[in-house]
Amino acid sequence: MSPLLFYVYVDCIIRKLKSSKLGCWIGDCYVGCIMYADDLVLISFSVCELQKMIAICAEEATKINMQFNPMKCAICRFGPR
Repeated sequence: MSPLLFYVYVDCIIRKLKSSKLGCWIGDCYVGCIMYADDLVLISFSVCELQKMIAICAEEATKINMQFNPMKCAICRFGPR
């Protein structure tokens, strides 16, 4: 699947995340969800917010009959704790 077709296919996930107002914003630009080809990065200020974003992704992926591979998923946390 070409990157453009894949983007159109998963656009519902990106739109849902953006409309949720969860994740990071730089001014009016939403950067809480960065996608390249079939890779997806979620950026959040808190672990609780990140969990909500993951739930949105899972719900939207189910609607388009897509599955995430848990073996290829990771979490990277920055902060004092």
